[in-house]
Amino acid sequence: MSIITPVDKFLRGVLSARESFIDDLDEFPKFEQEVRDLSQCLAAELISLTLTEMDELIRSSGVRKCIYQVQRRDSRSLGPMSSFRTD
Repeated sequence: MSIITPVDKFLRGVLSARESFIDDLDEFPKFEQEVRDLSQCLAAELISLTLTEMDELIRSSGVRKCIYQVQRRDSRSLGPMSSFRTD
């Protein structure tokens, strides 16, 4: 997955929440909550993407291949965030 995908999803969500807020200015708390939720989701997706990319770098490293062998690859998730870990 590209970093563009979660950022695009975030921006589309914020723009949609913004339009809803502009249509009904009394809904500021809802707008604020939606932006907060979208921000947390974006952060979790970026962390997951980064950890998955780092795992791939470790697994494909020539130095790692000379020193040790990958024994297993675990999938972990914490709420909306998931990643792989190499042991």
